[in-house]
Amino acid sequence: MTTTPTPNLQVPQRTTAVRRSGGGGLASVLLLCVIGLQVWSMLRDGGSSANVSVEAAAAAPAADERALAMKLEDRNLPDAAVDAWEKHLAQVSLEARDEAAIRYRMGKLLQQGQRYQEAVGTFYRAEQLLGEDGGDLNRQITIRVRECLSKLGQYSDLSREMAARAEVSDDDTSLKGRQVVAEIGDEKIRVSDFDRMLTEQIEQMVAMQGGVSDADAAQMRRQAHARYADPQARVEQLQQFVASRILADEARKQGLEDSPAFRRQLVESAERLLASRLLIDEVGKRGTVTPQDVDRFYAANVDRYAEPTTASIAHVLCATEEEAREVIEAARSGGDFAELARTRSLDTQTKSDGGALRRPVTDGRDFVPGIGQDAAAYAAIMAAARGSVLVEPYKSDAGWHVVKVTDRTERLEKSFDDVRDLVERDARAARREEATQQYIRELFEVRGVKFYPQAFVGEETGGSSSNE
Repeated sequence: MTTTPTPNLQVPQRTTAVRRSGGGGLASVLLLCVIGLQVWSMLRDGGSSANVSVEAAAAAPAADERALAMKLEDRNLPDAAVDAWEKHLAQVSLEARDEAAIRYRMGKLLQQGQRYQEAVGTFYRAEQLLGEDGGDLNRQITIRVRECLSKLGQYSDLSREMAARAEVSDDDTSLKGRQVVAEIGDEKIRVSDFDRMLTEQIEQMVAMQGGVSDADAAQMRRQAHARYADPQARVEQLQQFVASRILADEARKQGLEDSPAFRRQLVESAERLLASRLLIDEVGKRGTVTPQDVDRFYAANVDRYAEPTTASIAHVLCATEEEAREVIEAARSGGDFAELARTRSLDTQTKSDGGALRRPVTDGRDFVPGIGQDAAAYAAIMAAARGSVLVEPYKSDAGWHVVKVTDRTERLEKSFDDVRDLVERDARAARREEATQQYIRELFEVRGVKFYPQAFVGEETGGSSSNE
């Protein structure tokens, strides 16, 4: 029978010789150092590889967002492109000039998307990143900011922007718009506050027009702001703003805001404002005018734009009809009409000028200067030749008038190009009125509105009228 040896599980003991020599201990230390260096090298290489992987992982989305932003730009989708660029900037760390270039690019996209306020803010941020050494990019930013302010209708702010750019000292330009122009107790109103209130008022005025083109609206804004370029005009408008604020505050202090009468007026005003707001929006959509509409309007209203026939006249004012007929006989017999007026007219204001009246008689109106509304006198004057004395005198409250036609201008038609601006304005006004009436009639029909004007007739006659 073979016996299986029992394994020796005890740790071998070092011999005394080995302990005494110390060689084995040094070898162990060296071995441990080698192993440690290998481990450190492995860890170092592994850590470097891990960092590269993290950086690569971070760079990939940033590159993707940049590519996406450029693709969205190519597809003419400015809003989405701006969002992609914003995400790209959040994922990378760029030099100030490189970030400024992207911010400028974003500003252009915002401007393209008509987000002008955000565009201005983005341009200014790009300008801050560039500092004073922005070169051509700073000049481009200046142009873009001015374009955006113009689109916003903030012409006062545009003027301050242009003035600030013209200044040499940054300290001076930093004060633009921050100067205090009025104080209401502790509240300070600055130039920028005034410009904001002025712009809001002008925008309300433009909005009330309704149906005007973008170009016409911009022209209205420019003209309105131009009126306030004069410092005195700005002072007067500022005083109106402040007076309105003070009066309203005082009314609140006196409790007028809670009075029943004010509440009723507020409700009525709210209804009018709501109706006006609805009409502005609706007529703005319906009341557009095309160039063809303007041409047709001119063709249908040529007479409106023609210069009418006019007749300049002189007169001799007499006390009686008999005296007036004597003057007519003398004048038609070759007498000097101007001399007759100086010697025999009762009109002290015209006799020294030979009886000449400053205002002419105009075709289409039966008003005669010096006489008043007189269809017979008007007809005779418009039919008379230059230099002729009318055969009949005409009576007014002042007396009897002997009339001479001293000059005539015949009707003159004007070409469309001569009156283009006037025709366009009248065509827009006519279209707005037409669109307004049409929209109201539609609402009347939808809401089942009925009118019973005979009820007023019944009130006047004392009779009764029933709608039953």
